[in-house]
Amino acid sequence: MSKVGLREVVALGALGVAAFIGFMFLDPTSTESTSHTPGDIRLGATPPTATPTLGPTATPVPVTRLAQPESWRLTYYEAAVSGGDILTGDSFVRRLDLVSERAPFRDMRDDAWSAVLSQQVDAAAGRNAFTLEYDCAVTVFVDDEEVARGEDPDGPARLEVTFDHAGGEAALRVEARDTGGPFLLRWVD
Repeated sequence: MSKVGLREVVALGALGVAAFIGFMFLDPTSTESTSHTPGDIRLGATPPTATPTLGPTATPVPVTRLAQPESWRLTYYEAAVSGGDILTGDSFVRRLDLVSERAPFRDMRDDAWSAVLSQQVDAAAGRNAFTLEYDCAVTVFVDDEEVARGEDPDGPARLEVTFDHAGGEAALRVEARDTGGPFLLRWVD
């Protein structure tokens, strides 16, 4: 093994040439220059911009305006200091038109009472609507399902109540709570 022959020299030379060629092609820094600019890559024509086409709009659902019932059952409650409400009065009124500067009874605390008005109404099949004018916290229920809510505004406001019904008798209940200032709850024809 101390002698290096022609075969070994040729093999080492071929290995060196192969290493040189490999180094030239596999070394990324060997062919880079500092003024190289990347080329533009084009994949074809720019795709057209999509423009939405207007489709037909939904037909508005016809709305039947409810007429105010002839009379309402009116129940007054006073807010108990310990929590909850105490039944204070129960009567009937011809129209939903309650306006008050103070509590409805002298022995009732002002700004700590509520009124519940209820009545059966004849609802049309489909969408029904009516409008309330209010200056109190108000919640409207139809067949024990909440359909509208209005928080206590700074002055008189209107609440558009809309609900869907299968048609026929519907149990309408309006709950109003006096939370401060004058109290107003009125059906707007």
